[in-house]
Amino acid sequence: SYLFPPSLPSPRVVVANEEELVRMLGPGNMFKTARDITYPVSLGNEERVLHTLLKMVTDALALYPTRLEDDVARLARRDDASLRPFSNRRHALIQVRGEKEVLSAFQTLCSTALTLLDVSDNVFKETVNSLYSEGNFFAANYCSDVLYRLRQEEYRRADAAAAQRSAKVNLTNPTIV
Repeated sequence: SYLFPPSLPSPRVVVANEEELVRMLGPGNMFKTARDITYPVSLGNEERVLHTLLKMVTDALALYPTRLEDDVARLARRDDASLRPFSNRRHALIQVRGEKEVLSAFQTLCSTALTLLDVSDNVFKETVNSLYSEGNFFAANYCSDVLYRLRQEEYRRADAAAAQRSAKVNLTNPTIV
């Protein structure tokens, strides 16, 4: 999965509604066990997952006493004696900066993906192309692979439901043939 390693319980299960759980784990299910659930289930489920993950990473970033930008600037300075090359303090700051970079990447991915759920296909494609040109491959790949496929499935599902509604026979005014 793009968002969650297979060793973790999938948030797609945690945020699933009853219909999605039946589709995932019920008779004729998509998956054998909850551990197998690494692919998106529906656009609505993925939206709830993205909101959940966004809150988690935003809350985690808020626990740090400094911002990522502050750490990057501090590491770039040469006049800070406490951050001598190869010192434990410098290595600790590099480690924390890396943690924040990962959390920030997930934050960007979630924020971007959430904005692309309900946009036109043209805006979707333009945004994904911009992500690629900016070098944000993590968010671009997720959006172009996972989110694009979910949007297409949602369009097909909506078209099928509309066709089914229009195909129903109107029995309020019967016609004798």
